[in-house]
Amino acid sequence: MSYYLYSPTHVCRQAPIKESIRELNDKVFVDNNFQRRPWWDLERKQNFIRSVFEGANLHAILLADIETGKEVSSRDRDELSYQKYVSAWDQEKKYISLDGQNRANTIWDFMENKFRVTGTFVDEDGVSHSLISTLFKEMPQRLRDKFYNSKLNLTIAKNFKYDQLSELFLNNNSDQSLEAPERRNAYNTPFSTIIREFSETDTYSALSDRIVRPDRKLRMED
Repeated sequence: MSYYLYSPTHVCRQAPIKESIRELNDKVFVDNNFQRRPWWDLERKQNFIRSVFEGANLHAILLADIETGKEVSSRDRDELSYQKYVSAWDQEKKYISLDGQNRANTIWDFMENKFRVTGTFVDEDGVSHSLISTLFKEMPQRLRDKFYNSKLNLTIAKNFKYDQLSELFLNNNSDQSLEAPERRNAYNTPFSTIIREFSETDTYSALSDRIVRPDRKLRMED
């Protein structure tokens, strides 16, 4: 079989929120090496929702395709990579999240009425609505239609072995101020896994409360 069938590639597409958000919520595996706990505060979530209504949500959500990752790992007899993909596949996942977890979670939480927005929003017919502390379910139908029909930019990385995902993540964040621990965390090695698992214990939490500034701790938990 031709090597080019397994060459790493990217597929870019746009999809309406209504069609894509449930799949992003249900079918995406979150690997803590790349995507740690969501940390956006309420103000940032509200600003992001406004950007969606304004059509200014330009950053792509980056995902790695599990099925083709399994196939290329099997072809190259990379057992560690294959098993990592199989572990996610067995949980009925289709993708590995590499970037965009906060955006996807914010959209889902907004549609689940977990926070309110205030401001002027334009609906699907071009009509402006002034809202004050409004939940998604309280919005006029045509405003909800505008949100449902807003496009998400998705980039799907196909035919990548698992150890290549670290470079994808780092390259995708090359213009952002990733700190040294975030960069180290991205690499899939036995040692990085041990360090990450220790960082999630009560012992680490107690130590970090004593020696790490609150603002830096928040960043480390992203």
